[in-house]
Amino acid sequence: MYYDKRPEYLALHQQIGERLVPLGLGVVEDFNTLRTDTQAKNIAAWTPVIAEVLNGFASFDDHSFSRYLPAIYPLATELLSRDLAPEVREAVRRIFVRVGVAKGITMS
Repeated sequence: MYYDKRPEYLALHQQIGERLVPLGLGVVEDFNTLRTDTQAKNIAAWTPVIAEVLNGFASFDDHSFSRYLPAIYPLATELLSRDLAPEVREAVRRIFVRVGVAKGITMS
């Protein structure tokens, strides 16, 4: 819904973001607490969701990305301490590349 270009969604873009962003942040935060030794099935089930949430953040326009960066950055950094599936690792990489561009550290 956030990226849907239909007029009815564009008019509600900010409200959609205000509801989906906290939900996505909460999902990543909860994922970071899952224990690999006892919750492997939950980790496997939530892995594609985490990748989608992170890719969504990485795809935000510049203003929205900068706005939510203080919230997503520590969660993405915490993910680095986990054994990540390739799709999550790539999504985390996209976030960090985007941070580099947004903060003038890298060109792309």
